[in-house]
Amino acid sequence: MRRSKTRVYRVSPPPEGDGPAARLDPEFLSLTIDTSLLLGGNWWGASKGLSGGVSVDTAGPLDLGDERLLAYARALAPAMLRIGGTEADHVRYKSGAKAALELGIPAARTEGEAAADPGEVPGRGLTLGKGAWKRVHKFLADSGFRLLFTVAAGPSERDGTGAWNCENLARLAAYSAKKGLPVAAWELGNEVNAFPFVYGRGSGVGVSQYGRDFARFGNLLRELSPGSLLVGPASAVWPRIGEPYPLVPRIASGPAAGFIDAVSWHYYPQQSSRGRVAVRRAGPGTMLSPKNLDEILRRGGKFLRAARRIDRCKPAHRRTACWLTETAHALYGGEPGVSDTFASTLWWLDELALLAREGVSRVFRQSLVGSDYGLLREGNFEPTPDYFASLLWKRLMGPEALVPVPFPRPDPLLRLYAHRGPAGLSFLAINLDGARPATVIVDRTPAIRCLLTGTDGLLSKTLSVNGVPAGDDLAFRFGEEAVTERYRLAKFDEREETGVFEVAPLGILILADTK
Repeated sequence: MRRSKTRVYRVSPPPEGDGPAARLDPEFLSLTIDTSLLLGGNWWGASKGLSGGVSVDTAGPLDLGDERLLAYARALAPAMLRIGGTEADHVRYKSGAKAALELGIPAARTEGEAAADPGEVPGRGLTLGKGAWKRVHKFLADSGFRLLFTVAAGPSERDGTGAWNCENLARLAAYSAKKGLPVAAWELGNEVNAFPFVYGRGSGVGVSQYGRDFARFGNLLRELSPGSLLVGPASAVWPRIGEPYPLVPRIASGPAAGFIDAVSWHYYPQQSSRGRVAVRRAGPGTMLSPKNLDEILRRGGKFLRAARRIDRCKPAHRRTACWLTETAHALYGGEPGVSDTFASTLWWLDELALLAREGVSRVFRQSLVGSDYGLLREGNFEPTPDYFASLLWKRLMGPEALVPVPFPRPDPLLRLYAHRGPAGLSFLAINLDGARPATVIVDRTPAIRCLLTGTDGLLSKTLSVNGVPAGDDLAFRFGEEAVTERYRLAKFDEREETGVFEVAPLGILILADTK
């Protein structure tokens, strides 16, 4: 009896007059489509073979015109869509040589270097042509997304001194400007700090070199794409290890600082069985550990501090953002049979809530579609539990992240978060205890209650909302009376009418004052 009493918590918003811990942009939860899947390259499949940092399996190209894919994407708008990934660093951009010449950029090459024929540059395994680029922009227009595009910065884009050659980008940016194809943000390179692991020990890019590269990148795009944000260095950050070959925070004091609009980084809390190297091997219960969940705060804090240091080099009105431009349940495509289940949802909503509270401006989920960590499964685009969790976050969690006041102080297995929106408060409670429920008491009867569980337990591939398996109506007709009735979103028993709610073992509770 005494043990059960410790699982009852009263949760209140912060005192009147306390401002939010952070204010979220509508695009806070954003998405990715990997370059490999977009263009048809190496992509995570059934095998566990790796070469050059990517799977030996292949897939794609993805059909961006598929109506089912578009419908699911639209339901998550507004969002940014990042096109990037390992193979983004050696893509040839086929469009724009004529447009660059018309704009007075005959080669946009590194000074003193003869321009190579882009078709003869070694190491470029994929080509982005005019047709594919136009299809990307049609998908963006049809879905309501804006584009973050990762620019090739790998060894094939560098001269003998290791300096980045901007000719490839100049063509694409000039063509985009001429045709009115908007790019909201450009990111220089994908996990530049990890080049020695992907391309070999001699391919590393030092802090000073990347700073000079980014200055060249910034000068070019300020001319060709003046309304776009400039993002980098997309550093890989590993659990337990941190940022190997670190570019941050030293980049904050170099020539790049005046151009960077958002400091970007990648974080996967564990590694799937596809990868030979792992510092934390993925498993069903690995991310039910509060210590493992909280590690992202230490890793992300480094990038938040770097953004504040960069601000010292800028006018006061140009604040530097912190973007997590790639994250998922497990590196190397996700863990089969785990990362596409409810086990991932417990981690995913907790990570979103932690980063929202800490002030990270964008979180890009790898990926909208594909492999075991996609929100939509390849082939039939069937939604995973994380897709519906993302949808409910978008619909119910307000734009102001608060620091809730629990009483008594909860044990580590009950994670509590609060947000505020135009219609009022929303609370998120995540019960990591696999055996015991928790009781949460709030001082109101909310408009909506969502108890999220795995339909068949922790490793369920279906999400249940108040005991009802989530379906397409939740995605496409959320807010309609019939959907509210079917999922019992606004039905409360006598205890719930007084503000007393139970969170099931391994369950998630969302309470919201808005529909």
